[in-house]
Amino acid sequence: MHRRRLLNRLTEGGATVSALARDVGLRVPHASAELRRMRNDGLVASDLPAGSRGARIHLTESGWESVRGDEWIRATEASPLPDDTSMCCLLARDGPNLLLGVMEPTDSPLLLIPDRPPTPIVDDPTSTGSDGVPWSWAVLRERNPRWFDLSSMELKPAPPPPSDPESIAAYSGERTVIGIIRARLLDSERPIAMAPGQWFGTPNFRPAPPLPESSYHRGQWVLGACHELSPNVRPKNPIAAVMEERLPRSMLLRTARANSLVIADLGGLDAEGDTYPLSALDFWIERAHPRLSDAERRKRVQALRDRVSSARKVRTDDSTWRRFRRDWGESEFTENEDAIGILDLRGLGDSSVEALVRWAISDEERPPMVLEVSKDMPDDLLSSIVSHSNLRLALLERDIPTFAAFDRLEADPLRPL
Repeated sequence: MHRRRLLNRLTEGGATVSALARDVGLRVPHASAELRRMRNDGLVASDLPAGSRGARIHLTESGWESVRGDEWIRATEASPLPDDTSMCCLLARDGPNLLLGVMEPTDSPLLLIPDRPPTPIVDDPTSTGSDGVPWSWAVLRERNPRWFDLSSMELKPAPPPPSDPESIAAYSGERTVIGIIRARLLDSERPIAMAPGQWFGTPNFRPAPPLPESSYHRGQWVLGACHELSPNVRPKNPIAAVMEERLPRSMLLRTARANSLVIADLGGLDAEGDTYPLSALDFWIERAHPRLSDAERRKRVQALRDRVSSARKVRTDDSTWRRFRRDWGESEFTENEDAIGILDLRGLGDSSVEALVRWAISDEERPPMVLEVSKDMPDDLLSSIVSHSNLRLALLERDIPTFAAFDRLEADPLRPL
């Protein structure tokens, strides 16, 4: 059992001994001993010499053959295959980990699994047997199924289309190709009384959503959809999105910007930033001249305000003007700040970015805020962002400990955009 768990986990990628032990629910000494035996059997290898600290374990070719051999055995338990290509089969379960059989590629990363076999009503041709059956949500752990032809015992690149005259199903009337894919239950403690090889369809009603409804389906904005039988995800609490790549960031901004105040790099987004708020200069001057007295800063920022907001020539301190041009470039400003909905951070210095964020969080009556947050921002600013009552989304390039309590959103490495 330990070996099978470790083999199944390693199909997702290599990891250290401690990480593998944690993922499969074993104590480190037990996992280490089994991995040593697997290494001796040629099933796994390490990227460092045996016993090296931090070494990552991965499957060898023999290890993959062992995994595929087990999948072949499981697949044969699914015969006969159904004509309904929307059906799914539970082939094996080990705790929250599932091995499923499918008849066609899946559109959603989520699947519904019945807690017990649905039993159709004999006298009702429309009955699917799903009424009264509790359903559990599972998330796929692989991008695509592997397709097995049970008649020829060969791997196939894809299931043959129903109209393919070369397929055995076209002559015999029976389907022979099944897809195998791994999944994990979202609720690992959920009991499932399903025998291996049991086929099932989808419920004819909307089951409870995979996320708590009060927290994730009653918010004021739509993050997205996860399944056709689940309501749209509407987060009620702020979210920290950790994303480095431009495409997922721009797609998320496009979704989150509705009825909000956005302050972010708008690269990849089909939108132009509004004119910058004039009062943001009050926050910028503190960062630009931290050693000046409050009275001197007020004097300089007033001169700067007059110069950038009017056509007439206004004298400003040379050092202040140089720093302003360095941080703001040719930016334009407005006093009509209530009309601001989206601000572009491209081309701005760190002091300008910080000033815009401080301007945004200085008013609790702002629209819901979508803010790009840098790890280099001061701790007091990060704390103020986290505690703001109207924060909708914080965009991070990498983890920031201040946001550890937030719900976290990441791009799915299995399903890149």
